[in-house]
Amino acid sequence: MERIALQKDIMHLNSGILGQAGVQKDLLIEREELNTELERLLNRRGELEKEVEKWEEKTAAFSAEIAALQQEAKAKMLALDTSRQVLEERKIALAKAEQVYNNLFNEIQRLKNEKKDLFQQDQDKKEELAEWQAQAEALDRELQEIKDGLLKLAEELLAAEENYHSLQNKVAADKANLEQLNKTEHNLIQALNDCQNEIHQQELKEARLVAEWENQKARLYEGFAMAYEESLGYLDTSISRRELNQKVKELRAAIIALGNVNLDAIDEYAQVKERFDFLTAQSRDLVEAKDALNKVIKEIDHIMVNRFREAFEAVNHEFNITFNRLFGGGRAGLVMTEPENLLETGIDMMVEPPGKKIVNYNLLSGGEKSLIGIALILAVFQVHPSPFCVLDEVDAALDEANVDRFAAYLRDFVENTQFIVISHRQGTMEIAQALWGITMNKEGISKVVSVRLKDVEQVS
Repeated sequence: MERIALQKDIMHLNSGILGQAGVQKDLLIEREELNTELERLLNRRGELEKEVEKWEEKTAAFSAEIAALQQEAKAKMLALDTSRQVLEERKIALAKAEQVYNNLFNEIQRLKNEKKDLFQQDQDKKEELAEWQAQAEALDRELQEIKDGLLKLAEELLAAEENYHSLQNKVAADKANLEQLNKTEHNLIQALNDCQNEIHQQELKEARLVAEWENQKARLYEGFAMAYEESLGYLDTSISRRELNQKVKELRAAIIALGNVNLDAIDEYAQVKERFDFLTAQSRDLVEAKDALNKVIKEIDHIMVNRFREAFEAVNHEFNITFNRLFGGGRAGLVMTEPENLLETGIDMMVEPPGKKIVNYNLLSGGEKSLIGIALILAVFQVHPSPFCVLDEVDAALDEANVDRFAAYLRDFVENTQFIVISHRQGTMEIAQALWGITMNKEGISKVVSVRLKDVEQVS
């Protein structure tokens, strides 16, 4: 038994020796490979040293070039500072020029206003000239009438000369009457003196009345700042003098209660009235613009309501069809929360999946919500097709049966719409015409892998 055990130990040791011999052989082979690699590395080191020398030479050249570039950069920075200074000076000059331009613009506006005033004055002068011309024509007519009158007077003078001789005959008779007239004249002179005395008394009375009249006018102006001619417009003969005096007292009390008179009130009133007229015109324009905008808004609202109603009915119809097909049965519809106010209404979805009662969208599971959302999107595509669409993992929450129905439904859109679908589901990938995948063979390095399934089907 001991011999057998020793034989087993010997066999085991021989096996170990053979294994060690193999290991030693492998180590020798590996040593030769390492020596070869060491020799290659030494050669590579020499090459690298030569390359280092070359790079050092290039580095020195680069350093010299960098120094030159730095000098050039300094020169350019200096030029840039100079340019900035010139720019600042030009900005200042531009500001001055803008100030001069503004002054010139204001002066031009003033000259335009003066030109407008001159045009107005010219128009007034033209109107005044027309009036003077009319007056000149009237004077010409009067002159012609005077000439005609002179002719008549000349004729009458001839007739008067003829009568002169006859009048001389009458002079003698008149001389006789002259003495009688002298007596009468003496009486008349006496009466005239009496009249002159009476006239003098009346003139004194008139002067007194005029002085009183002027005094009353001055009191009227001092008390009411009103000329006599202006006051005539306020004269009311139906009011007695007593009532008028009482009214004057009341008005004076009211004037005193008003306080000091604002001498600038007239100018302020003119400015305020001008501003008021301007704002009134602006307000009227704004009201008209508001009415026009309200009219346009009403028309747009009417168009939007009609289009929204048509689009809602079309999408609702297509939504029921896509829902039935994606769920394999059932029905669905869109409901307005405020049907009487289409521009502000909300929209709820009432769905009835196969084997369930009609429920609200918010009471369904995540997968059912995803499928209903897909049905609504595809219904909108049925009403308003789009040539391009991107779907990002819309099938992530679907089970296999729903994925297959979703993929089959997408296949019907391929002719009119191009879909880019981001998905991890096999059923969706199977209906694709081309696949793009992102893989990462090494950490931090991504690679795009693409397959065109049409080409693969033609090859197979």
